[in-house]
Amino acid sequence: MTAMKSWYALLPVFLAVLAGMPSARAQTTAPAAIHARSGRQAAADTLFTNRFPLFLRLEVSKASVASLRRRPREWTSATLREGDVVYTNLAIKLKGGAGSFRSFDDKPGLTLKFEDGGGAFHGLKKLHLNNSVQDESYLSEWACGEMFRQAGVPTPRAAHAWVELNGRKLGLYVLLESVNRDFLARYFPNPRGNVYGQSGNADVTDNLELRTNAGQAAGHDDLEALAEAARGPVARLAQVLDMDRFLSFMAMEVLFNHWDGYTMNVKNYLVYHDPDAGKMTFIPHDLDQLFRDSQESILPRPHGRVAQAVLKDADLRRRYLSRCAELYTNVLARPEWPGRIEAKAAELSAAIAKWDPAAARQLEENAGQFVDRLQHRSDALAKQLQVPGFGMPQFTNGIVALRGWRPVRRHGQPKLGRVEETPGQPALWISAPAPASASWRMKVSLEPGRYVLEGFARGAGIQPPANPEGWIGAGLRAAGTSGAKKDRLMGDAPRRRLACEFQVADDFEEVELICELRAARGEVWFEESTLQLRRLE
Repeated sequence: MTAMKSWYALLPVFLAVLAGMPSARAQTTAPAAIHARSGRQAAADTLFTNRFPLFLRLEVSKASVASLRRRPREWTSATLREGDVVYTNLAIKLKGGAGSFRSFDDKPGLTLKFEDGGGAFHGLKKLHLNNSVQDESYLSEWACGEMFRQAGVPTPRAAHAWVELNGRKLGLYVLLESVNRDFLARYFPNPRGNVYGQSGNADVTDNLELRTNAGQAAGHDDLEALAEAARGPVARLAQVLDMDRFLSFMAMEVLFNHWDGYTMNVKNYLVYHDPDAGKMTFIPHDLDQLFRDSQESILPRPHGRVAQAVLKDADLRRRYLSRCAELYTNVLARPEWPGRIEAKAAELSAAIAKWDPAAARQLEENAGQFVDRLQHRSDALAKQLQVPGFGMPQFTNGIVALRGWRPVRRHGQPKLGRVEETPGQPALWISAPAPASASWRMKVSLEPGRYVLEGFARGAGIQPPANPEGWIGAGLRAAGTSGAKKDRLMGDAPRRRLACEFQVADDFEEVELICELRAARGEVWFEESTLQLRRLE
């Protein structure tokens, strides 16, 4: 009797333990779900390591065509054929931003979704077919996506497909995986967090769209925490942001000169909240407009609020610069990339030649241009990284000598060059035989304070234009600041010191320093060894 009473006394504890245990059904379905995802991932791995494009035929009914013409971003039904394999469980809609969107009757970008119960396409339940109208090489997403991943940043993989739509030859497309749970499971132990996207130029401080995986924070609490942290102390930002991944994300965007990405333009990004770590991770997409400006500074003036916070903090700025140098060496500047891109272009060209010989030839030509842009950017970055501080001047007793000026022609037919009026004394020379505007320029990144750009110069025969607008003559200035613009040379001007005082008011700012001539005719010599930047306070 006593034993029985003891057992009854323990019964509530026993029931409580049972209540906390997963059910038999949960124990059987969870491994099944993991097994299914593993199978899809293996099939997708095979797709994205395939060397040749798929040949896809899309068939859309008259009713669905009418729907896509009227409401292009709404789902409708379609059929997909790949050889003898037919997918009838398909939903389709048009995609693309302001620059890449094309109508159904043109070469539309497409998103395909394979409905539940109908399996997947090479392991993908959802995929995108990018028309690549902003990347005629069709290789930027493939190459730069892999570089992002080598840098440790979750990024969709790319393959290629030759597409026909209702018997109409659309041509080559870039096939991208979608950022869904299968994608997230490759990078996070828990793929059930929230994914946020954006339209227009929306930052994390705006009400971003909850794209998928409405999980624990359907009220946007996780995003609001990131937005609040981006406005406040950096210590708080590190608590809600995967800082290591963000520094790599930001560094790669700048190395790529991804002017249409988050850092530079607050566009083309997703944000994932990892519910286990409690931190946000940025994911890039639309990597089709890269390497446009080979000279873009490694220390840009960012638009993204999180990127601004990084550069405003001295410690994070040092970490960012160190990450740029590391990823430049170990990822972007790896010597095999040009050859790999050219080999990939040759493989694609050979494969599509049977469908469109002219497109095959054009592809290889455009791929060569893409490689040239990559190499020009790489060469320019190498020069920036050789400068101590990577563009942050190293002041000694409040003064830094300025080296690394580059010539810029703005108007007319000016002549520019480095000359030596006396041995060992080089000068930055500008000559305007007719109305012209030209300069020598360099960019520096400065902390708040007052500065003076100064140096010696002389002029000969400097005449104002017939219809002068704004500043004229020869002199020094700092772009975007209120410099001493009246300190200039006109006519025959003997050697004298010129100065331009300006202020940096923000926490961190990139300033372009300029030695300039704007005249109907004339010449100016800026003594390069005397050009310096002096900090006043």
